[in-house]
Amino acid sequence: MAFNLQPISKIVTTVHGSHLYGTSTPESDRDYKGVHLPSGEAILLQRPENVIDESFLAKDAFDRNTGEAVDHQSYSVGKFCRMLALGDGVATEILFAPDDCIVQASPEWPVLREAARGLLNREIKGFTGYCKQQASKYGIKGSRMEAVEKLLMLLDAAVQKHGPKARLELIESELRDFANRIEMASIQTIDTAHGVPMVHIECCDRKMALRSQIGEAARVYSAVWNNYGKRARAAKDNEGVDWKAISHAVRVARQAHELLLTGVITFPRPDAEELLAIKQGKFSYKEVQPVLEQLVDDLDTIESSLPEETSEAAIDEIVLPRYLKQTCTVPAAPLPTESVYYFPQPAI
Repeated sequence: MAFNLQPISKIVTTVHGSHLYGTSTPESDRDYKGVHLPSGEAILLQRPENVIDESFLAKDAFDRNTGEAVDHQSYSVGKFCRMLALGDGVATEILFAPDDCIVQASPEWPVLREAARGLLNREIKGFTGYCKQQASKYGIKGSRMEAVEKLLMLLDAAVQKHGPKARLELIESELRDFANRIEMASIQTIDTAHGVPMVHIECCDRKMALRSQIGEAARVYSAVWNNYGKRARAAKDNEGVDWKAISHAVRVARQAHELLLTGVITFPRPDAEELLAIKQGKFSYKEVQPVLEQLVDDLDTIESSLPEETSEAAIDEIVLPRYLKQTCTVPAAPLPTESVYYFPQPAI
């Protein structure tokens, strides 16, 4: 085959964001996502154009995007396929965008879309990571606050008995008993930078080495408690809550549920009206919090018919023939059947 280097080729451009979900308002900006074939030259040079950003911003007096702003990214076929295999939310939304949300598509798109569905699996970290972040940011579960509170009681008693400068090692047995009883706590052994194993108490994602002073541990976990309390009080009063982020988290969690249970995601979202109401702060956080937390918890227990993972071979099977077409579509001249010498050959 001879090189016949092709330029970048757009495969599909889809409407994305609130206009895809059915939650847009007159103030919503326009979002587009797409898939393309990188140029043949870039493929051969091993630097394919994996992401093309054609966005432009339009800001108001408060530095916020206006409805005139356009967010537009396109992903190479290779990146798109790997995003799907990793459970990326953006890639799955491109995959399931309905025909009336497709701005432009080449004849290749229906073929690629059908093949790419075979890359879906139970890997949904791209969904769950964001949902859990938002659920923990504002809605601090009572079990987490209770765990920190009980640890503080243990530490305060130890300070009274041994003094603030005594090390946690002195109460290791009490800490191990605490970790065995409390779901949000554990004893962990972590190597230092020099490879020396060091025992830690961990509670609600905050760790303290047992070489630490009891008083210092009490100060650290008091700060955790105060932070939890501040967020919980603010959320209770509907203050400081990013309602747009919360509505996104509810939507993403429900999309993950649908994908795991049915293998597809529906757009516009069937619950678009409720999502828009959450986005506009029409519910109290007390109403939304248990819904979001239950959605997040259920993601860990859903039984799905999707495969556990996607093999690299499955991705390569989709990507390779499409990239080859970008680089070598013209048959080369036949190779000579006899040996050709370019330098004088020694006499035999």
